[in-house]
Amino acid sequence: MGHAPAAENPRPQTAPAAGQPLGSRLYKANTPMKLATYADWRRCIEVQCGIPLTAPYIAERIRALSDQTSDQTRKFVEVWGEPHRQRVLAWFKQANAEI
Repeated sequence: MGHAPAAENPRPQTAPAAGQPLGSRLYKANTPMKLATYADWRRCIEVQCGIPLTAPYIAERIRALSDQTSDQTRKFVEVWGEPHRQRVLAWFKQANAEI
């Protein structure tokens, strides 16, 4: 498993609007993904999904992933699992530190 080369997934996309379900673009991709490392995750977000990791986007994702009572976060955990939510939250925090 892994990521398809960017050329195989040419869908240009912009950052999800505030309130859009977390990872909704990933749900729709129907592509098996194994996001085991920060580098894998970052490539998936920026290259395959075409979402720029801007300060506002990162802040919104950190806020949303930190709110375990939200429906969006519960759906994320249902699909990806709690350990992955924790990893993704840490990766957004790492990305935030790098901008």
